[in-house]
Amino acid sequence: MIKVFSARGFSGLWLGSTASGLATWGLPFILGIAVTQSVLNAIDLGIVLALRTAGFLAILPVSGVLADRNAKRKVVLWASVAAAVAI
Repeated sequence: MIKVFSARGFSGLWLGSTASGLATWGLPFILGIAVTQSVLNAIDLGIVLALRTAGFLAILPVSGVLADRNAKRKVVLWASVAAAVAI
């Protein structure tokens, strides 16, 4: 079992998937805390979530084309870097 985690390809994929999951889950959670602490109001929360959704929708076609035209490893690497930066 430990040998699986020492494999460079698997560990990179696992870290990338973890970073992506944290970025996807983390922002709404943090924004929810900000609302409960009265740092954000409902209107600001709606604007932030709308911008986040618009960002997903804007990048989706571009990412699909890039995923089709580049090596899988390269796509996973850059998606993982973007997710890590988003955290």
